[in-house]
Amino acid sequence: MGCPERKNKNKNKNKKSDFYQVEKKRKFTVQLFIVLGSFAVFTVLICSTLWTNYCSKKGTDLASNKVSEFYIKEIANQNLQIINEDFERHFTYLEKTVEFLTPQNLTSIDSLRRYLDRTQKSYDLDDLAFVDQKNIVHNFNSSVDGLKKYPFLKNEIKDRIFETITLENGENQVILGIPVDKVYVNGTKLKACLIEVNIDRMVHAMTQKTENIETYCNFYYEDGKSLTNSAFAGLSAHHNILEVLDHKRITSDFKNGKSGFARLDYKNGTASLYYIPVTNTRWFLAILVFDSVINSQINSIAKDMLFQNQMQLIITLCAMLFFFVTLMLLVRRNAKLRLQSERQLTIETEKVLDEQFLIVDALSRDFKNVYRVEPEKRIAVVIKSEGYTTDAFDEESPETYPYSFLAAQYIKERVYIDDINYMAEALDLDNVLAKLKEKSEFVGSYRIIENGGIHFYQFTFRTLENEKIIVGFKNIDAAVQDAKEREALKEMSETDLMTGILNRVSGEKKISDSLKLGRGGLFCLLDIDNFKMFNDSFGHEVGDKVIIEVAHSLKKAFRDEDIVFRLGGDEFSAYAPHVENESQARKILDRFFNNIRSIDIPELNGTQITVSVGATIMEEGEETVFSEKYKLVDIGVYESKKIPGMGLTFK
Repeated sequence: MGCPERKNKNKNKNKKSDFYQVEKKRKFTVQLFIVLGSFAVFTVLICSTLWTNYCSKKGTDLASNKVSEFYIKEIANQNLQIINEDFERHFTYLEKTVEFLTPQNLTSIDSLRRYLDRTQKSYDLDDLAFVDQKNIVHNFNSSVDGLKKYPFLKNEIKDRIFETITLENGENQVILGIPVDKVYVNGTKLKACLIEVNIDRMVHAMTQKTENIETYCNFYYEDGKSLTNSAFAGLSAHHNILEVLDHKRITSDFKNGKSGFARLDYKNGTASLYYIPVTNTRWFLAILVFDSVINSQINSIAKDMLFQNQMQLIITLCAMLFFFVTLMLLVRRNAKLRLQSERQLTIETEKVLDEQFLIVDALSRDFKNVYRVEPEKRIAVVIKSEGYTTDAFDEESPETYPYSFLAAQYIKERVYIDDINYMAEALDLDNVLAKLKEKSEFVGSYRIIENGGIHFYQFTFRTLENEKIIVGFKNIDAAVQDAKEREALKEMSETDLMTGILNRVSGEKKISDSLKLGRGGLFCLLDIDNFKMFNDSFGHEVGDKVIIEVAHSLKKAFRDEDIVFRLGGDEFSAYAPHVENESQARKILDRFFNNIRSIDIPELNGTQITVSVGATIMEEGEETVFSEKYKLVDIGVYESKKIPGMGLTFK
C-alpha cells in the first residue's frame, strides 16, 4: 500500500501536466492556423499582382487605340469649330463694312478707298475690297479688273462666297464675300464685298506641338489637292493626299463629303487620320498624329503603374510579415490584453457618463427650459423649467409628460403665428430623430410672443450615448440684435450719402473682385457736362438735385445685380457683367440717356442736362486690372466731351 499523500500529490501533478499539454496543443494549433493563413494570403497577393500586371499590359494596347481615336477626333472637332467661328467672324466684318457705309463714303472712289483703309485697320484684316457692277475691284489703294484675279466674279452673286484663288507666286488664298444691294458709288452699283483670308496662318495656328506630341493639320479639296501652301506630316503642298494614301474608303468619303477615321501605315510607322468636311465649302479638314507618340506616352504611364503594383506587393508582403510576427506575440499576451480591455471599457463607460453629465449641466446653465426625451417611450422628462411653463400643468403636475402633448402646448401658447407651421414640423419627434441620424446636434431658431412683444429663441437637440435625447430652449435676442446692427453699419459704410447708390470705395472693390474672377462685361465712366454752370447759375442746392437725378437715372438704366456707384463730385461709374458686345451695351446706355432727357427740375427752367460717357467691353475669362480699365474709359469720356449733346465713346 502506498502513501495516500504521495498518491494525491502525483495525481495533482498528472492533472497539471495534462493541463499544460492541452494548453501547449491549443497554442500550437493557433500558431499553425496563423502560419497557414498567412501563407495563403501571400499566395493570393502574388497571384493577383501577376494577373493585374498581365491585364494592365493587355489593356494598355486596347487603350492606346481608343485614346488615339478619341484624341484626334476631339482635336478635329475643336479645330473645325475654330474655323467656322473664324469664317463667321470675317462674314460679320463684311456685313458691318457694308452696314456702316455712309453717303459721304460713296461720294467718290477716293472716299470709298479711305473708308476701306480705316475699316481694314480697325478690324485688322488682310485685304478688304468692294466689287462694282463692271467687275472692277476697289481696295484701299487701287482699282483693278477683278476678273483676272477673281474669275468667280463672272457669276451672279446671290449668297455668301467661299472661294480660293492662286496667287502669282503659286500660293493659295481663301476669298470670302457677301452680295451688296442698292449701294452706288459715282453712279456705279456695287455688287459684292470681299475679304482675303490667309489660310496658311490659320493652319499654323491649329497645328499643336508639345514636348512629345505633334498634331498635323491641313485643308484639302474633295479631289485631294492641298488648299494651303503648308506641309502636312512630311507631305509638301503639291502632293495629292488621296494619291499618296491610296485608300478606297478615304477617297470615297472625300467624294461624298463624309467624315471618317482611319489607321494607316505611313512613313515607316502607324498613324491615325481623321478628316471632316468644312461647313458650306468643298473642303476637308485633315488631322494626323503618329500612334507611336501616343503609345509611348501610354506605355510610360503603364510602366509606372506596373512599378507601383510591384512596390505595393513588396510593401504588402512586408506588412503581412510584420503582422504575422505581431500576431504571434499578441496570441501569447491574449489573456493580459483581455483584462486590460475590460478595464479600459470600464474607464470609457465612466468617461461617457461624465460627458453626458457635462452636456446636461451645460444646457441647464445656458437654457431656461431643458428636457430629456426618451424616443422609445415618446415621453419628455423635465430637467429644468425656469422659463415658460404650460398653462395645462399645475404645481402638482408630474415631471414626465407625453412628448407630442408638451410640444403641441408649447407651440400653441408661445410660438409666433408666422412660425407655427415651421415649429410644428421641426419639433415633430420623427423629424428630430431623422435630423439626429445625420448629425449629433439639431439646432433651429424661431420667434415667440412674450410680454406683448416678439422675441427670438433657439432650440437645441443633442443625442446621448444611452440613445436618449436632451433638448433645451433659450433666448437669443442679443445675438440677433448684434447681427442686425453689423449689417446696418456695413450697408451705411458702402453707400453714398447724397445719392443713395454705392460710394467709390465699395464700388471699386466690388468691380475689382469681379474682374479678378475673369468676369467680362460693360464698364463705363461718365460725368455731367458743364456741371459748374449749374452750381454757378442756379445754386449749389440745384446742383445737388442734378447729381441726385443723374444717379437715379443711371441706377434705373442698369439691372439690380449690376454695380452702379458715385466716384465723387459729378462723376459716376457702372459695371454690368455678362454684357458681351457693344450692341447690348448701347441698349443699356440709350436707356440711361432717355432717363436723363426725362429729368424735370423746375429750377432749371428747361435747361437740358447732358453727360459724356466712356465705355469698354471686357471679354469673359480675361483677368483685368481695374485701374487699367479706368484709365481707358477716362480717355473715352474726354473724347465724348467733343460730341455735342449726349456723348458716348467705346474704347
